[in-house]
Amino acid sequence: MRITYDIWTGTFAFDTSGARPFGANIEARLDRHGQVVAFDGLSFGMVLSRNGAEALRQTFPPPGVRYVSTDQDLLTSVPVRWRPDEAITLDVWMTNEGTTVAGTHAFVAPRPAQPWPSWIWDAGKARWMAPVAYPQDGGVYDWDEASGQWVAAPS
Repeated sequence: MRITYDIWTGTFAFDTSGARPFGANIEARLDRHGQVVAFDGLSFGMVLSRNGAEALRQTFPPPGVRYVSTDQDLLTSVPVRWRPDEAITLDVWMTNEGTTVAGTHAFVAPRPAQPWPSWIWDAGKARWMAPVAYPQDGGVYDWDEASGQWVAAPS
């Protein structure tokens, strides 16, 4: 996932294509348009909320660090966790030269791919469930969609 701040337009862009069912690495990036960017008091951060409750707050730079300039697009990467179907909201901000710009983006965490058309989503366990329970006899089984049953795996 990427949050990109465009230095020319002063706006944030959010790319959630990297969101996975149980989390992602959120990259804070600059669109520098090939320029070296000088900073004057740069700070930035994000608040991630899951289903309306704050789950993570990150601010940069860390204490004792001062950003002066960069010729790189990637500022930092933060690993985050969530569960499928959670409503995720990202509130971000960046301050430089005394001016603060903020942005918000909301999305729903994706579910894992459905393994078979007959399987049903169990929201409480956050997983796909076969319509027939897995046999508990110690054997190894594969799902057979055509018959809607577990069949002994070939040895």
